[in-house]
Amino acid sequence: MRAKKVILLIALFTLLFTGCESSNRKESKREAATLNVFFKTNYYSGYRDNRELAARLQHKFPHLAFNFYLVGFHQDGAAGSALSYRELLAKGVTPDLILENVMTLVPQFVQEGLAVDQSAGVRSEHVDLGKFQPELLDHIRSWSAHGDLYALPYRSRLYALFYDKNQLQLSGVVLRNNMTWDEIDVAPLKDNLYLHNYPEAAWDSIESQYGLSYIDPVTQKAKIDTDSWRQALQLWQRMSESKADRQAMALSSTEFRPLLMKEWDMVSYPQLADKPGRGPNGLGDVIAVPMLSEHRQEAYEVMAYMVSDAFQLENARSGFPSVLDNKEVREQFGADDPNYAGKNVAALFALSNAVRPSQISRYDRSNWMLDPGSYNDEVENVLRLLASGMVDVEGAVKKLELAVDNNLIKLKDKIEQFDTQMQNKALK
Repeated sequence: MRAKKVILLIALFTLLFTGCESSNRKESKREAATLNVFFKTNYYSGYRDNRELAARLQHKFPHLAFNFYLVGFHQDGAAGSALSYRELLAKGVTPDLILENVMTLVPQFVQEGLAVDQSAGVRSEHVDLGKFQPELLDHIRSWSAHGDLYALPYRSRLYALFYDKNQLQLSGVVLRNNMTWDEIDVAPLKDNLYLHNYPEAAWDSIESQYGLSYIDPVTQKAKIDTDSWRQALQLWQRMSESKADRQAMALSSTEFRPLLMKEWDMVSYPQLADKPGRGPNGLGDVIAVPMLSEHRQEAYEVMAYMVSDAFQLENARSGFPSVLDNKEVREQFGADDPNYAGKNVAALFALSNAVRPSQISRYDRSNWMLDPGSYNDEVENVLRLLASGMVDVEGAVKKLELAVDNNLIKLKDKIEQFDTQMQNKALK
């Protein structure tokens, strides 16, 4: 009897082992893949970040290979860099993951027609959407007329008023957290505010704080002639009265921290007197699995890992702001980055995220430079004219409305052509 039991146990273990071995072979075969990551940033130094990210992902997923393709501008000496996703698709490269830096309202991959609802893939990896900062998810959902989730937030953007301690000490200026714009708008404080080397860097945060958009998502026409727009442009005009020719004070985010300031610190971003506690919207990088991905399951697994608590905490400690609504993670921001040692890090979290419009037109402002003279250029031009006094606020509103409507014609034509190309590619 005992012999029979032994034989049965051996047979059972053999069957289980064979089944597991077979299952492992199938699992290994299923998971082995090369993922093409389209990495889109709007600043040159951001391209170095993909090297560290690739190493981290390779360590976690040794069975996967990662090819990074740089999108945004042609990088000298880098094979596979491109101005648009369309250029890479034309070369026969299919993206499995998209990682894009969202500087304005709509990311380039949405305008180029690569977006697809991520909800099912996110659920398959048991990602809890409740752990994210809700305003960041709302911004992402605003890109879809139906509230689809076209991406997940990967990195947030933290804003502050940065200052040169030595320069302000000479000026006798004292800053503190939770100041309002009205408190900034006094001499000699305002006379130290430097805006004009790269006005978009300051304007983007003001635009965000006021919750502005450029296009009505229903009429698909310019929507600049509003009270909020006038208030934002008036604020820009007032702040532009500063004659500062050096970076003693600068409105910026941590990714664009003014590097010319050697002895620097920061206070919280100025708040609006009628909307206390609200800063700009902090959506930075987003991650998405596009409709053309040939390895969706593996791509969603990687995505889930990149938004996990452990990965986001590691990001935060190294100075890459987390997208999690998690106090523990927030308080450890910059802990491993010597640049933030002794700095007023709490200033970065003093204000809550501004709320973006509930729906944003696909044709709204993006950092995709489709044509020379796109309305990104026009925004910069109008801001400079307003700062120099060559136009007033009403003149700026009219110029922007005309520029947006004129460029909409070109933008719609390009996007419609690309949609047709994408539909044909998807059918093949």
